[in-house]
Amino acid sequence: MARPKVKKMPVLKNIISTKQRMRRFITGSPEMIRRTEEIYRAVLGFYLDVIHDNLDKLPEWDRNSGTRALEKLTVRTEPRMNRKTGKPFGGNPNPPYPIDAVWPKFPAYLRRAIISKAIGMAKSWHSNYQRWLRKKERIQDRNERRVAEGKKPICRG
Repeated sequence: MARPKVKKMPVLKNIISTKQRMRRFITGSPEMIRRTEEIYRAVLGFYLDVIHDNLDKLPEWDRNSGTRALEKLTVRTEPRMNRKTGKPFGGNPNPPYPIDAVWPKFPAYLRRAIISKAIGMAKSWHSNYQRWLRKKERIQDRNERRVAEGKKPICRG
């Protein structure tokens, strides 16, 4: 009886280590990479501050709507002209937190990656904070019950 042919996994040729890959893809001086990291962290801090100022709107944000909302708050755009009427429409000439005042001509792809990172960090902080508040409330309720029963309160919270 003939065996059915079984596809084998392809053999990966020329497997290289992560260090070799990093050396191939990262070109430029260590100083340039360090400077890029500094700018990245500064812009990330800027967006975290913007999110902090608008924290009441955060829970309903996902990455896409959050990116649009933060870009409306920070990115200056010129109005476009309506072809039919010839009147300007849209645009955001005066955002409340203009990023181009500090970092002019900042690349959009990097800005959007930073916005996604900032939204993720802020949402994580917000959910951890809400969890901490619920835990604190449970401990306070438990302490009140213990005191009512004549026991010592737990010294947490």
